[in-house]
Amino acid sequence: METGESLHIDRFDDGAGPERSYIGPATLARVLETLAHHPAPLPETLNVAAPDPVTMAALASLADIPWAWKPAPIGAYQNITLDCERLAEFYPFSVSDSDPAEMIRQWLRLRDTK
Repeated sequence: METGESLHIDRFDDGAGPERSYIGPATLARVLETLAHHPAPLPETLNVAAPDPVTMAALASLADIPWAWKPAPIGAYQNITLDCERLAEFYPFSVSDSDPAEMIRQWLRLRDTK
């Protein structure tokens, strides 16, 4: 995305945009550290994301990224989310881990330390 360019987010027939599974960078680091130190074998496959999905519009707004709706194209998926219940057996997520504002705070802290 070029400077001054607006992000376009799909708007679906229900008036809402895409919802996805995300995780903040600090939460991801804590999850990976917890998994790396787990004393027993881990499952062969684990989905890694915060427990609750987040809307793209919320993330863009909280990050102060200019954005606009555009009609979702035919065949676009509104909800692509991961079931992370198994991961939650190994990592004690807090409610704030699924908060888009917390995800953006973590991203900004990481970005500003570079």
